[in-house]
Amino acid sequence: MANGKVEDWGRVGAAAAGGAVAGALTAAVPAAGYAAVMGLGAASGVAGGATTRLVESGGKSAGTLSDVVGDAVIGAVTAGAVKGGAAVIVHDPRNKGIAAMLIEMPDSFPVALGVIYEDPAPTFEAVVREQNEAAAKGKAADLQALVSKGQTWMVEKEPHKL
Repeated sequence: MANGKVEDWGRVGAAAAGGAVAGALTAAVPAAGYAAVMGLGAASGVAGGATTRLVESGGKSAGTLSDVVGDAVIGAVTAGAVKGGAAVIVHDPRNKGIAAMLIEMPDSFPVALGVIYEDPAPTFEAVVREQNEAAAKGKAADLQALVSKGQTWMVEKEPHKL
């Protein structure tokens, strides 16, 4: 729009189509919780953005991965804000989905710092410690029995003759 009039009705139509797709997906589940609403918001954001880009490009391009991630983040945050006001999202470092969204945010968004993803799998050290404890379970620590068992030898007086 320049000089108070619409100069490109194709872009207006593309935005309307994108908005219609996004609105239809979001309205499909009105009683959903925050996670579902944000998931639907992400999906509708992606669908709406892709539809807009397809209409604008004459069906040639739905956009780049960066465009899709941006659409998903904006859709999820917008849907969460509409559903829950200020309580949009609480970062859980064990949630792979949120971690992926934070990592793939476009350059125009703030940089996410801190613990992005905390793998709930045990550490290598914890597994080794557990393995050693399991191997030692039920066994008494007796150095004399260990030395007396199997092959032993006596150290003779120096020097040894070869």
